[in-house]
Amino acid sequence: MADTPKTFTPEEVEIIGIVSKVCSSLSIFGSFTILILFWFFKENRSIDLELIVWYGISNSLYLITVFFPFNPLEKDYWCAIQSFTMTCFQIGSRFWSCIIGYVAFISVIRKNHLEKHKTRYRILFLFISFGISALLASM
Repeated sequence: MADTPKTFTPEEVEIIGIVSKVCSSLSIFGSFTILILFWFFKENRSIDLELIVWYGISNSLYLITVFFPFNPLEKDYWCAIQSFTMTCFQIGSRFWSCIIGYVAFISVIRKNHLEKHKTRYRILFLFISFGISALLASM
């Protein structure tokens, strides 16, 4: 006898939704705390901290999708919007993690290289994280 997949009851779906919203709210609060610190403490700004802020923004945009009016028991247009934005910003967050690792590596190998080419790297990193992730999410 084959096992049939378990489907969630509407009550279980609601509980999962509440837990997701609470956890997402805490993470969004943390990301906005980083953004506020970056905004007000101008003397501590660097390209490294800026990348962490961009990572926080991408992660926050991913987490905001939890609050979209979506019911998994009914398929509607919010399902498509939520899936695109979740996929786009989740991939973007992963790109930002890789970019931060690259910047940490290049900062050790080549001193002051990143500061000299900050604008060029900023454009490249924004294109990679948001442009390519949007392209991948639309497929």
